[in-house]
Amino acid sequence: MVKRRRNVAVATAVTIAALAGCAQPGMPAAAPVGVDAPAMLSAVVDQVYGTPQQRLAGEERMWLTSQSAIAACARTKGVVYGLTPYQPMSPPTDPAPGDLLGFAPQRADFGVAARIEMLAKRGETPNPGLPAAADDQARWLTAVESCQNAATEGEKLRVPDGQEELEVELVDLLGSVQQQVAPDLTRQYASCMKSAGIDAGDLSEAYLKVE
Repeated sequence: MVKRRRNVAVATAVTIAALAGCAQPGMPAAAPVGVDAPAMLSAVVDQVYGTPQQRLAGEERMWLTSQSAIAACARTKGVVYGLTPYQPMSPPTDPAPGDLLGFAPQRADFGVAARIEMLAKRGETPNPGLPAAADDQARWLTAVESCQNAATEGEKLRVPDGQEELEVELVDLLGSVQQQVAPDLTRQYASCMKSAGIDAGDLSEAYLKVE
C-alpha cells in the first residue's frame, strides 16, 4: 500500500505538470521542485511500452514470425507464399496510455496523413509467390487466405509476456490520478472540441473522426 501511495504521488506530480498550461482554481501550477515530470512520465512509458527502438523490433519480430507461419501453412496446401521484408505500416508515434487526456503526448496530429502518404509512396508490392497465371492466382489467394489464422501466435510476440497486464495497471493508476487532479478534464476537452466544430468527447473519438 505504501508503494502504491508513492506511485500515486509521483503520477500526480506528472499530471499537475502536464496540466500546468491550463491551471485550475486551487490547483498547483507546476510539479514539485526537483521533479522533472515529463522525463519521469517518459521513463515510465518506455518501461511499460518499450522504447521506440524496442517497439519497432517487436513489430518486426511479429511480422516475420507471422509471415513464416503463413508460408509454412501455405506449403501444406501446395502453394508457395514468399516472405517479404518488414516495412513499418506507419511512422513512429508516442504511446498515449489509455488515451487519457492528462497523459497523452503533445502532438499536432495523429499521423494519419503521414501514414497514407508513406504507404502511397511505397506502393503495393505483390507477394513473390503469387503465380502469373490468373487461374493459378485464384487458387493461390484461396489457400493463403485460409492460412491467415496461422499468424495468430506470431502476433503475441509483439510484446513480452505480462506487458498487457502491466499496461492495464498503469492505465488504471493514471486514470485515478487524472480523476483526482482534473476531474473535469474530459468535459472541458469535449466542450473545446465542439466549439471548434468537432464532435469528439475524447482522443479515441477524435482519432476515429480523423480516419
